[in-house]
This record gives sequence, C-alpha cells and structure tokens, in this order.
Amino acid sequence: MMHLCLPFRYGLEMPAYLTSTATANQLEVSPKALLDLIAAELIPEPLTIGRQKLFEAETITRFLEERTEASRPRPPGYVVRVHSKMPAKDDDERKWIGYAQTYDAGLSQDENDAIRRNALRAWWPVREPSRYVGQVLVATLASFVVATYRIDGFTEGYGRVSFRVSEAPRDAAEILDGHRLRMRPGPISLPLEP
Repeated sequence: MMHLCLPFRYGLEMPAYLTSTATANQLEVSPKALLDLIAAELIPEPLTIGRQKLFEAETITRFLEERTEASRPRPPGYVVRVHSKMPAKDDDERKWIGYAQTYDAGLSQDENDAIRRNALRAWWPVREPSRYVGQVLVATLASFVVATYRIDGFTEGYGRVSFRVSEAPRDAAEILDGHRLRMRPGPISLPLEP
C-alpha cells in the first residue's frame, strides 16, 4: 500500500495520505466504484494537489473498520447493485436513480429517505419477482450495503420490476445495513446468497 506523507508545515506533521490507486486497492474496488463512493458521500472528497487526488489514510481505514462483512446466515432477499445518484431519464415516477446520502440539502432527512427509497426500488431485471415478496431488498454500492428494505409487492413493466418497499425488519437491517456484502461478479441484480 502506498502512503504519501506530505511535508511538515510549520512544525506540524501532516496526516498520511493514500493516492487514488492505493485507496481503490485498499477498498478492493475499481477506480469507477471509488468515484461512486465519493459522489454518494460515503467517502469524503479527496485533497487535490495538481492532478493527484489524495485520501486521508486514517479515514479510509476507519471506513473499512466500520463496514465489516455482513454476517451469516443472511436473511432471504434480493440484491441490487447501484451507482451514485443521477437524474432519472424517461421516468415519470421519480427524479433520481442511484444512491446518495442527500438528494436535496433543502429537504429533511425523512424527505431524502423517501427519495432514496424511490430511487433504489425500480426498475430491475428479476426472474420470478413474486418469490421475493416479504423478503428484503438490499442495495449495494461497490459491495457496501447502502440500504435495506422489505419487499411488499411489485409491478412489472418494460421487461423489468419495480418493487413496493417499506422499512426492513430490524433483525435483517442489523445484519446488513452498514456492512459489506461481497457477491459473485455478474448481473446488476441477483438473489441474496445466504
């Protein structure tokens, strides 16, 4: 792992920093996924010096320590792999798709939570969606769980599924929320492995 220590300033030692490549390697994510983690406000903006982007090593270490692998057994459910928020195109039901801590700084946390729920619940390629009703919908960004909901129902359209969701059961949320969920590479949505 490459640490970069910036020079002493005024007799004070600067914290250790990681380059973008070293940060992505430590997090075990792609460079694109690292940008998504920043855009979603899960990792702070890096310090920019010229063309180099530097991340405080302690912050990245703490991020990983707080987001351990989700324990097993896991509740039955369905996983959707999301990116950071972006405007929804050709969708009358929602303004945003993808994940963010905050969609609109002028709104309350509850209002941002409602936007997030709407942004993450649709439109996913799902085989036999009826088998997931009553289970959990787990949204991951770069393998980190960013949201967990209970699937209450679904609507099919455009060859995809839009789930109706509500708050996840507490036991499922405790196992999954804020943890890491490493899944096999592949599709953007898939059943949750127990």
